[in-house]
Amino acid sequence: MRLSCVVDSADTTGRSRRINEYKIEKDRHPVTLSLLGGEVIAGVMFVQGFARHRAAPEDPGDILNEPEPFFPLVAETGETLLIPKARVLEVAGDMPSQYQSAVGSTSPRVMVAVTLVGGLVRTGAVFLDTPGPAPRPLDFLNHLPHRFFALHDTDGVRLINRDLIERVHPLD
Repeated sequence: MRLSCVVDSADTTGRSRRINEYKIEKDRHPVTLSLLGGEVIAGVMFVQGFARHRAAPEDPGDILNEPEPFFPLVAETGETLLIPKARVLEVAGDMPSQYQSAVGSTSPRVMVAVTLVGGLVRTGAVFLDTPGPAPRPLDFLNHLPHRFFALHDTDGVRLINRDLIERVHPLD
């Protein structure tokens, strides 16, 4: 992590501008968000080269499951938007941590159809990462430690906001 100081410098018009050098370098991670109001926004999230709670690069799931209620997104238009996590139905994109979890998982996998607020339906697999001799989808959903969970479908992984689910239909 590079730390330095805050400095004032003049721009080309001679006006003073403040430059913050206390930055943590971040990478851009492309995602597509589906929001509660029906809007779909493609853009990039900013991720760090390391995650707080595991030895791997950060990905959108890490950011979405942190307690802070907002995150920045640079839309394809170039605008920076501050998105409230509580209004995000799902996030689609490359989620390396979720692929790795699925590949090495010994947890039972179950197919489900998830209906989100507004009627959007997603079908895919969840890994029942819950204790007990016979984990069930109900146990998984009731004991999720995070707001967003991974749904593995034919397009990859979607992070689903459990707080915005209308119903789940187990298909297995």
